[in-house]
Amino acid sequence: MLVGISCGKDSIVTLDLCRRYFMHLTGYFMYLVPGLQFQEKYLTYLEERYRFNIIRVPHWQLGEMFRFGSYAPHTKIRFECPQLEIKDIEQDIREQTGIRYICYGSRKSDSLERSAMIGSCGGINEEAGRIYPIADFTTKDVMQYLRLRKIPLAPEYAYMKRSFGRLWDEELMMIRTHWPEDYERIREVFPYVEAAIQRKQFAERAAGQ
Repeated sequence: MLVGISCGKDSIVTLDLCRRYFMHLTGYFMYLVPGLQFQEKYLTYLEERYRFNIIRVPHWQLGEMFRFGSYAPHTKIRFECPQLEIKDIEQDIREQTGIRYICYGSRKSDSLERSAMIGSCGGINEEAGRIYPIADFTTKDVMQYLRLRKIPLAPEYAYMKRSFGRLWDEELMMIRTHWPEDYERIREVFPYVEAAIQRKQFAERAAGQ
């Protein structure tokens, strides 16, 4: 069985459940910037705790981000990067592992869109090869499960209520403050990323005046 790992709380509960019921397990993690140490430390912890391998792959949204020059408008990669979708990443992972079904931590309560999507397939999308083991969990259920199983959250949860997965000002400021080496790594890939923080600070100063 394959498990999509985002380092978010829902994917970790899904991983724990899958480990309890499937002998052969492989995870995959989509990164925005490879090798960020605060992420790698947690991924390594999961690999050791659950005795399995997590494949690191580029996030499918990077195609769009590079094509539109997000915080890297002058890099030539923007003219070479293909337009990707999540199904392209899934196909690559399936070819690497020979495993068809992928478990995800998506829940009906996440949004109306997800509720409709999961509800229409009953939690198992045979055509897409996707399974949603915690589809009916609430946020309270997820947090209680983590407590009962004594599973720690990813380190970024100490500073915000979600895992890192976007180049937004709040997340970038958190990384710059607590993991400055990782922030510099992000800047190597996205040289103008500081603009997000400066824009946020400018807006706060303007609001204060």
